Amino acid sequence: MRNSFPIASKSPIVSWPTASASRSPVGCCSHAHTDRLSTIIRDNLDAGASVLGLEAKCLAGTIYSTVVGDAALALGVESLAAHAGVSSSRVSEAARYASGHGDVSSLDPKGGAAMALARAISPSPAALDDTVLESTRTLEPAAIIELVVRLSVLQMLHRLGAYYRA
Repeated sequence: MRNSFPIASKSPIVSWPTASASRSPVGCCSHAHTDRLSTIIRDNLDAGASVLGLEAKCLAGTIYSTVVGDAALALGVESLAAHAGVSSSRVSEAARYASGHGDVSSLDPKGGAAMALARAISPSPAALDDTVLESTRTLEPAAIIELVVRLSVLQMLHRLGAYYRA
């Protein structure tokens, strides 16, 4: 049996499945674990602490969820993007870019570099090349770290989702 609960305590727009009793004797997603996940997501989307900006982080999330083919994660990322004020046309543009059928030329050079990096590090193994590495020179080191951490959080959610769907 699958239950859901809000993952972000301040913004209940994404739900997350809990572990079933048959999957683990103690359950994996106890209330303490969900509080930690909520805190990670909330803090990762704190506009006041972002060097990269929420739009870039949300678009990078769209790229990641498209590349890994996680429809549930993509819906959650899209919902968070809308909540952050990112237009649906930008989200669609990022999804097309992730699929190799578009570009992100409407973004400024730093935004474009962040999206190129997001697309390069989303697959496993990562597909970094000299062009991507050169474009990241326009980004501050803190922005690169912020992007990698954002995608790491999404990778954690993707893996948890894959585990619970199995």
